[in-house]
Amino acid sequence: MSLLNYISVTELIDTYEVSQNTILKSIQRFRNNNKSKSWENIKHPNDGRMVLIKIDTIPERTRLKHKIPTAQEWEDIQKYREYQHNKDQEDFNIACYKESLIDAYNNNWLVFKQQYKAHFKTHKDKENLSNAYAKEHAFWCQLVDLSGGIANRAKRNSLNVLYDIYRELRLEIPYKIRYTDYKSFAGKVNVIRKSLFKNEDIKKQIVSNQYFLIRNKKTTHFHKGMALYYLSHPKIYPYRVVTDLVNYHAKQEKKQLITESWVKKLMATDREFKTIVEKGRYGKKYFSDNIASYIPRKISPFPANVWMIDGTPMQFYCWNKERKKLIRLYLFTVIDVCTRKIVGFDVGLSEDRFMVANALKMAVNRQGHLPSEIVSDNFSANKTEEIKDLKEQMLALGTLWRNAKVGNAQDKSYAERFYGAFQSISCALYDDYIGEGITSKRKNARPNKEYLAEIARKKGYAGYDEMQLRICKMIDHYNQKETSVRKAPNKLYKELPKPHAIELDLYKTALLFWKKTAYTVRRSMVIIQVNKLKYFYEIKDHKLKATLHESTLIVRYDESDLSQVTLFNKETNEPICECKQKIEVNIGNVDRTELDEIETLKQIAKKKSFSNFLDRKALEILSDAMDSVDKSVKDFEQVHPLKIAKEQMNSNEDESFMNYYSNIKNINKELANNTEDTIPQTEPSFLKEKTQDQIHNDFFTRKKAPKKRA
Repeated sequence: MSLLNYISVTELIDTYEVSQNTILKSIQRFRNNNKSKSWENIKHPNDGRMVLIKIDTIPERTRLKHKIPTAQEWEDIQKYREYQHNKDQEDFNIACYKESLIDAYNNNWLVFKQQYKAHFKTHKDKENLSNAYAKEHAFWCQLVDLSGGIANRAKRNSLNVLYDIYRELRLEIPYKIRYTDYKSFAGKVNVIRKSLFKNEDIKKQIVSNQYFLIRNKKTTHFHKGMALYYLSHPKIYPYRVVTDLVNYHAKQEKKQLITESWVKKLMATDREFKTIVEKGRYGKKYFSDNIASYIPRKISPFPANVWMIDGTPMQFYCWNKERKKLIRLYLFTVIDVCTRKIVGFDVGLSEDRFMVANALKMAVNRQGHLPSEIVSDNFSANKTEEIKDLKEQMLALGTLWRNAKVGNAQDKSYAERFYGAFQSISCALYDDYIGEGITSKRKNARPNKEYLAEIARKKGYAGYDEMQLRICKMIDHYNQKETSVRKAPNKLYKELPKPHAIELDLYKTALLFWKKTAYTVRRSMVIIQVNKLKYFYEIKDHKLKATLHESTLIVRYDESDLSQVTLFNKETNEPICECKQKIEVNIGNVDRTELDEIETLKQIAKKKSFSNFLDRKALEILSDAMDSVDKSVKDFEQVHPLKIAKEQMNSNEDESFMNYYSNIKNINKELANNTEDTIPQTEPSFLKEKTQDQIHNDFFTRKKAPKKRA
C-alpha cells in the first residue's frame, strides 16, 4: 500500500497550522459515520500511534485556507524530501570517505616504510621515496576497504564515488600513481584487491614502472616546449604531424626522438599542459565558452526590465508565395527575460531591419510600454539608418538598447534558450517539424529522415500564409503553457509589477515606429503620398493653423492606418498635434452624395470660424496696444499716409513747385487739396462690426447647389 498520498496529523498541525480540535473531531466523524468521505484516515502500518490522513479527502475549503498541497503536490514534496535526505547522506558518506583516505595517507603508512626502504636501498633519495610510496600503499589499501573489502568485487556506484574523491584529493595528495580516466582507476583497484586477497605483496603494484620512468626519463623541457608550440597552433595539427615537427627540432639539437604515443600520453596525463594547448588550439571563443569562468546571472525580477531580441530560421519547410519553391521562414522574437513571454515577433523571408522594427512595434502596441533595456546581437541591420534612428528615439525615452558583447554567450542567453524551449514545447507537436539545428549533438534532436519524407508525401507542405498563422499559433501556445513549477508567461507578465516600464502614448509610439517625411504646411493642411496615392489632413486647432502656416514640420504616419498623422517639430522632435484625414468630395454635382454635402457645409463653417478667429486675435492685439496708452479701440484715429507726407513737406518749396507745374499745364492748383479731402478712409476687416444676423448668415447659409440631373 502506497502512503505517498497520505499526510500525518503531526505534519498538518506543525507545518500547516490546522487546529488539533478540528482534526480530532473530523477523524472521529469519519470513523463513526461509514457514509462520510471527508477526512479519511488510517493508522501507520509500522507505527500504530501515528494517524495518516488521505489528502484528497481533506475538504477543499480547509485545504485552501491552510495552503495544504494537493495529493500530487504532496507526493512531489515527499519525493524531494527523500531525494534531499539521500543527497545529504551521500554528502556525509563522501566527507567520511575523504577523511578516512587522508588519514590513511598521513598516519597509516609507517608500517609499510621498511619494505620500501629496502626496495630503494641503492637510490640516493631512498628516504623520501620510501616515505612517498609507503603513504601511497596505505592510501590504496584504504581505497580497497572503502570499495567493499578484499573479499568482494567493488560495485560500480561505489567506485564512481571513490574515483571522484580520488580526483578531488589530487590537490592535497601528491600521487605517485595518477589516473585520469575511470576505467584505469577501477582496474587498478581490482588488481590491488586480488593481490591482497591472495596475500601477495602489492609493492610491485604500487611502484610498478613509475620508479624506472623517473630514473630513465629521456625527454626534457625542450621536447615539452616544442610539443606545446605545435599542439597550440591554430592550424590544429594532428598528433602524428606534431611528432614529426618536434623530432625535426630534436635532430637539429641532437636530442632524444619522441613517439606519437608520448604526445598522446602528455596530453592525457598533464591537465595543465592540455588546458594551455586547448586555449591556443581552439581559439578565444572555445576558451571563453569552455575554459574561462563566467558571471552567474540572476533572472530579472520584474517584467519590462530587460527585453532580448533575436532571430532564427524556423524548423519547417513551406511553399513560397508563388508555390514554386520550398523555403524556411525566419522568426524574429522579442522576449521578456523575467517571464520568458514572447511580447512581440515578426515572420519573414530573411532577418532584416523591417523584421526587427515590426517585432518591436508589435511588442510596444500589445504591451503599451517599452522596457528599461533591450539586448540584441550584432546583426547587420544595426548599421541601417532605420535601426540607428529607432535606437536614438528609444534612448531619448529612457530605454537603453545595447548589443551583446562579442563572444559572450551569457549576455543574451535567455533569447537563445527560448528557441530550444519553443521547439520542444510547441514546434515538436507538428508532424512536419524537421528537428533542431545542425549544431545540436543530441541523439533525439531530429526525427527519422524516412518518417519526414513519408509525412511530406502524405500531407504535403504548408503554404506561405498558412505557415505564418501556424507560427503565430505556436507562440500563443508557448505563452499560455503552464507547468507544475512555473506559471504561464502570459499570466506572469500580467500579474507581476512593472516598476521600470516606460509607458507610451500615441505621440511616443509615432515617434518610434511610424514613417516620417518633411512637409511645409500651407492652407492649414498636410498632404502626404503613400504608394502613389495622396492623402489629405487638416489641422483642427485655429491657433495651430495660424502658427504653423508655411512652417516645415516632420509628419509621421502609420502605413497600416492612414486615418491620422502626427506632426512633430523638425528641430526638437517635440510632438505638436494629430491631424485627422479629410474626406474627399466629388467634384461633379451628379456624383455628389449627402455625405459630400455635409462635408462641404462643414468646410465652409470651418473657414468662417478660422476667419473670425484671426479677426478676434487682431482685435485683441490692437486692444492691448490701446490699453497701454489708456485708450479704447473706439478712440483710435486712423491716419492717412498722405497726411503724413504733407506734414513732412517744406511749405514754401511745395507752394513754389505746385505753382510752377500748374502754370505750365494751365491747371487750377486748388484741385489738389480737394482730391485729398475726398479720399475714403477704410478700416481693417476685424474692426468692422457685424450684426447677429450677419454672423448667423456667415456660418449657416449658402447658395443652394444646382439640382442633380434626373
